[in-house]
Amino acid sequence: MTFDPQSGILFSSDLFGSLGLEWELFLNLKPECKNCHSLARCPQNRKICPVNDILSFHKTVMPSGKALRFALGQMLEIPFTMIAPQHGSIIRDKEIMRYVFELLATLNGVGIDGVIEENYAFNLDIRAKIKEYDIKKPQHALLVKQILEYWASLKDTGINNQLLQDLVLKYSTSEKKLKQLNRELIDKQKRLDADLVAAAQIQKSLLPQKIDSAENLAVAWKFEPCEHMGGDIFNMFQLGDDHWAKAARQILQNPSNKDAGRSARGTR
Repeated sequence: MTFDPQSGILFSSDLFGSLGLEWELFLNLKPECKNCHSLARCPQNRKICPVNDILSFHKTVMPSGKALRFALGQMLEIPFTMIAPQHGSIIRDKEIMRYVFELLATLNGVGIDGVIEENYAFNLDIRAKIKEYDIKKPQHALLVKQILEYWASLKDTGINNQLLQDLVLKYSTSEKKLKQLNRELIDKQKRLDADLVAAAQIQKSLLPQKIDSAENLAVAWKFEPCEHMGGDIFNMFQLGDDHWAKAARQILQNPSNKDAGRSARGTR
């Protein structure tokens, strides 16, 4: 998800998305449709229900109900005013947002959950079917063996899907922590940049603002650090009619210069 705080738009990716036969830029529902829960059969006898298309899309695309509810929980922390999914219509009506949100939060049969629910009903059918056979008969015994082997393969698939679901949730949690650490790092960098700017102003205040020229003597300098600060400061002032003093200090240590870090003074 991506949130634009200036416009209040939440670009929700697959969340609140839809793939239906009809599409509009903005999702509009009639007043009687905003609290409808008879989605299997429209009470108004409409052939196409955009809300039903949204729910069907989430059952197919989302990995599980737990992952869907986790994502919806993350949305509650965002002050969005409009939802723009990657697939489907933009939602800007607050009542429609609330209605669709409640339906998604209580949606059953999402992703792997739908497979598990179907497997549960299928398991009951298999148990009932096995009881009908007489395993003492060779032909029945072979059929029961094949049924049990197929049943075991389905169990293995369910375990693998559960592991995948756990990995998805762990990835979502890690991604959230990484984003938090990234925000903290950006804040620290901003504070560091502000400190460097303040230090640069202090350094510039230590440099001479103006040096009066004298006969046979002209003084000029240029201060241009690579970043915010440089390593040198200096000053020059007149001691008498024929003598000037110069003081320079190189603050940053330079291994190639043996005199680095020392003060230099000269008179003329």
